Amino acid sequence: MNFNLNKYIARPFSHKEVSVTRKLLKRGLDDAWKINGMFEEKFSQYMNCQHTLACSNGTAAMEEALWACGIKEGDEVVAPAMTYWASVFPAFILGAKIQYADIDPNTLCIDPYDIEKKITKKTKAIIVVHLYGHPCDMDRIISLAHKYGLKVIEDFSHAHGALYKGKKCGTIGDVGIASCMGEKAFYLPEGGVLCTNSDDIFEKACLFGHYRYIGMVENSRLEPGIVSRMDWNNLIGAPLGAVKDRMNPVSALIGIERLKHFERDMEEMRKAMLLFIKRLEESGYYYGHIIKEQDSSMGGWYSPVIFSKKNAQKVAGIVRSKGYNCQSGHRYFDLSTHPMNFKDFIRENIIDVTDDLVLKVQHSGIEDGADKIITIPRFTRFNKRVINKYADLYIKAAQEV
Repeated sequence: MNFNLNKYIARPFSHKEVSVTRKLLKRGLDDAWKINGMFEEKFSQYMNCQHTLACSNGTAAMEEALWACGIKEGDEVVAPAMTYWASVFPAFILGAKIQYADIDPNTLCIDPYDIEKKITKKTKAIIVVHLYGHPCDMDRIISLAHKYGLKVIEDFSHAHGALYKGKKCGTIGDVGIASCMGEKAFYLPEGGVLCTNSDDIFEKACLFGHYRYIGMVENSRLEPGIVSRMDWNNLIGAPLGAVKDRMNPVSALIGIERLKHFERDMEEMRKAMLLFIKRLEESGYYYGHIIKEQDSSMGGWYSPVIFSKKNAQKVAGIVRSKGYNCQSGHRYFDLSTHPMNFKDFIRENIIDVTDDLVLKVQHSGIEDGADKIITIPRFTRFNKRVINKYADLYIKAAQEV
């Protein structure tokens, strides 16, 4: 297979994005904060939501979302046991405890049925992650949230542009957050976003780490709501979270340009990925990790996977032997086994890990799916010849097992 796959799986910054960045750096950054506001407005339009906050990264956005949802010391949140740590560990910073729910071995997302088993009197929120671009079962999750009076925080870092029954992932719960770092579908030099239709959550997130909005009565950014009921003079000039979470203006400017063609880019990616998955499914050796609900679609395709009917480890090894990256099993580990769950390293400021702080995996959903998962390339461009050649490689690898 003598072709350069990289140009079909990576999208470099466009000439326009580079050009506007160069112009910004040449003229200076005196009014750069205005660029963030423009990006936030454009991103809200894209997401069809009321508010967006441009953050320094996705981890900061998650911490803001948790704080804005009222999470504090002694509270509990339910979260998926298998995901990237930054999707859930910010709860520790606020002094909360995490109750880990198992994953559905078919969707690889949090299992709604196990969520209910983990809800206690201390539970205040559910964190859901649309893992690898696959939307969670939001109907059941929202139903649980209403039943128990809980907030729902969506992490759509892997699933930019994904739809669940006609709604963009990240806008279905109370608040959505996402990373926009270099490997994500909506990628910037670095950054994150917080999206919500709640004025209350938006205002609290502003107060936590976006002090440029505090006291800006004249533009009505924070009215009416909690801030308008407080003494403005006591809040001006400092964020209540004692952090500055604002996105850098270069990333915001690139984001404005990216939004002009992002939907088109996503459609090309979706077309390419579905062709590749179709080829593999037709071979009889694989079945896809895709959502088939009406008016729903995959998005982002971050670190996409497929399920193998043959030994996944052997198939992946054969693909690697041909010179192409391919892994088997889960990308992430069971977060419930991490020592952070059993020792307050943040407040004690003592790094002391003993054997009794490391537990074995206890979630059957994680174990059930591990031996079937194989990573696949994320095609950002549609080239039928390249996609078919790569599909042939995966099919032949399965035939050799």
